[in-house]
Amino acid sequence: MPAPDPLQPLREAGDGLLYPSESDALFEVFRWPAKAGMSAREAVAARTEGEPVDEQTIDAFFAPLADTDDAARFARLRQAVERSLTDPTVIRVGEVRVAIYLIGRAPSGEWAGLRTEAVET
Repeated sequence: MPAPDPLQPLREAGDGLLYPSESDALFEVFRWPAKAGMSAREAVAARTEGEPVDEQTIDAFFAPLADTDDAARFARLRQAVERSLTDPTVIRVGEVRVAIYLIGRAPSGEWAGLRTEAVET
């Protein structure tokens, strides 16, 4: 019997959930190899091409989502992120079309989390 996937709670919590912006987008689970001494911000920046990279707290990311029609689902998503990942944070890449990474360390030590997009004009 295969070992359970530690990222399954993220898949379940994000399944079909749309991040609200001018262009609502789904959440996708990701997993990347981690290099020693690299921060989450550096891990995301290494995968982008010169776009501005900003970091925000989990609290700041989820605060405006508490007033949406999907508030209960976003609360479950936050719980899944905090239970599945060590030291989760939010990294935003870009200015108008913004890639958003909810990222932390998986139990395996890899970078993992959820990615979505927002259009902010």
